[in-house]
Amino acid sequence: MKILITDEQKEEVKRLYLLQKHTIRQIMELTGVRSEQTIYVILDEAHIPRFKTRNIVRRISVGIDEELNNII
Repeated sequence: MKILITDEQKEEVKRLYLLQKHTIRQIMELTGVRSEQTIYVILDEAHIPRFKTRNIVRRISVGIDEELNNII
């Protein structure tokens, strides 16, 4: 049985993707769209270009003291 995607879901997928604050998997969870391929089809149909993925070369953890926190 094929599950249909509503226009509201499509609009939400596009909106969330353009915010650039969510991963594709997060967009799937938030919209109820069950496949990455479907997400990309929605974006392609809307002519929304794919964002480049950054390659993380190093992860770090930074501690900030109160003085620096106040400056920031």
